[in-house]
Amino acid sequence: MPSTAATSATQKLATDVLGINKSFQKAYVVTALAQLATGRSSEAEATWERLQGVSDTGQEFAALGHADLAMYEGRLTQASSILEEAISKAPEKQSKTATARLTNTLAEVRLLQGRNNDAVKLAEDALKVSPDQSNVLLAGRVLIFAGKPDRGETLSADLMKKFDQQAQMFGELLAGEVELKRQNARRAVEHFNAAQKIINTWLGRDALGRAYLQAGEYTDAQTEFDACLRRKGEATTYLIDDIPTYRVIAPARYYMGVAQEGQGSPAAKAAALESYKAFLAIKEKGDEQGLVADARRRVK
Repeated sequence: MPSTAATSATQKLATDVLGINKSFQKAYVVTALAQLATGRSSEAEATWERLQGVSDTGQEFAALGHADLAMYEGRLTQASSILEEAISKAPEKQSKTATARLTNTLAEVRLLQGRNNDAVKLAEDALKVSPDQSNVLLAGRVLIFAGKPDRGETLSADLMKKFDQQAQMFGELLAGEVELKRQNARRAVEHFNAAQKIINTWLGRDALGRAYLQAGEYTDAQTEFDACLRRKGEATTYLIDDIPTYRVIAPARYYMGVAQEGQGSPAAKAAALESYKAFLAIKEKGDEQGLVADARRRVK
């Protein structure tokens, strides 16, 4: 995980690049993500605004960046509006990959809003738009989380038939999520470990943490979520494709609290309280329920 100093240095390089070429989109993306990862969300918002005026592609990146920030802070209604507008704007000019990513991100919002049927439809729409393996992973996760593990199992098997290592890793991740949805934590851990052996990823660590929680192995779960939080730089774009995904850090803080609380000691419970408070501080401006409501209950 990049340190704070490294993140600041990366941002300075991106700023220097923009001083030379104000149309270089990736420099805006790097700047905004560095700002967000170092707790400067208002600055990140301003950077996404600047990117919006660069080009049509810049508008797509900016929409995903704005939505990611809104989801990170639990502002789901706003994230929904941002994504709906981006999807409706001249879709014939958008690349299929961009349209699919916007659609999958909106599906994630619908999941967080408890609108599982809408999430399923959007994920299936995204799959029709693009067969890209990253898109399959994202849509598959939505489908599984929304209660369609059989569909996720099919997508997982298709990915694991490919020779590409990344596709096989994605397949193992989906297979693990299927087992987790079916309450089979042991099998889930096996698949997630298999994915990590192919390519060590932030998503794999997060998945292992959730599997250990389901199994009641709270110390192991804490180890995984500690790694997630230490490697937060990887969470800014966990598929390493420049698309913002920092929203996943907030739930990792909540799950860290669950892992700490589950260990039962006074010290662990005190640490859990701080984790829940840190999670709720991120979401204080939002309308998200779900984990937020549960964290509030646990704090009380």
